[in-house]
Amino acid sequence: MKFKFTGYSVMILLILLTSQFIGAAEYNRPSVKTQKLYLNNVEVTATAAEINKTDGLDSGDIVTSTSTTVMTNKTLTSPVVNTQITGTAVLDEDNMASNSATQLATQQSIKAYVDSGKNLLVQGEIADISSAASSWTVSPVAGTIVGAYIVIDGGVTVGDAVITFEIATVATTGGVITVANAGSAAGDVFTATAFTANNTVTAGQAIEILTDGGSTDAAKGTVVLVIQGVPSTPLRYIQGEIADISTSASSWTVSPIAGTITNIWTVIDGAIITVDAGITFEIGGTAITGGDITIAFSGSAAGVVDTATPTALNTVTAGQAIEIITDGASTNAVKAEVLIEITP
Repeated sequence: MKFKFTGYSVMILLILLTSQFIGAAEYNRPSVKTQKLYLNNVEVTATAAEINKTDGLDSGDIVTSTSTTVMTNKTLTSPVVNTQITGTAVLDEDNMASNSATQLATQQSIKAYVDSGKNLLVQGEIADISSAASSWTVSPVAGTIVGAYIVIDGGVTVGDAVITFEIATVATTGGVITVANAGSAAGDVFTATAFTANNTVTAGQAIEILTDGGSTDAAKGTVVLVIQGVPSTPLRYIQGEIADISTSASSWTVSPIAGTITNIWTVIDGAIITVDAGITFEIGGTAITGGDITIAFSGSAAGVVDTATPTALNTVTAGQAIEIITDGASTNAVKAEVLIEITP
């Protein structure tokens, strides 16, 4: 039998034969066209393998901008943390009691700890604790008196000597030193009760030291006041003394450090008359420029503070002497305590 094929019959035949090999379903499958994925109008360029890394993870394994997630042993490269950091690894301890090598401290606790260690010692003297009298010293910084001590150079008898303190004629609350007569001897140290109020001083303010004279036997007392203050720079203070500013004379003190004398204060324990008293200072025989202090006789009284701010020739070396010179022009025997501020 002979078949005659036309163009259309050949096409139909080919379709029938092809469907036998690939199946009708395969023949009817549409072609695959690559599509792009967009999120918020931004094309996602991650590979399928990268996207599939989240397969099998629950919500606790994925950190989002609003989630709270505990991460263990993770390294954050150059993190930026805003507002605050909290957690058990951040301690707020003003006394640093934990002494931890692995935990952090807050800024406030660091400042409180540093400030508490910035105590300044100011010295004063009582010529005779068995005589009712006052003497003065001066605070070079604004701060709070937090402690006081006295060491005596001999024993007292009969009664106890009581030492108190006043700032601007107001007695401190607490801060009372009782020098017990029983068994007292040279070198004994006595400590003040706790200061609880009226114990704040300003920079350059006089502090009055009062003894009630309740004991017997002359004994000198050296007083050390502890003032908690925070100078803006790491300053040092040394003290000197003028036995009588109305007598022309020199006295000396010594600088334990190298630095520049930046402020000088004097406080007197009585009134002078007739004319002013002039106080000058020298280093190595050279007068300090701007270091002159004039103690005016008009209005002078116990507890009056005068000050000078040197401007030149005011550099000292460690262990160098500083000469304190009074011209003796005034009248009345008046003692002056001198406080010198040195900036390292």
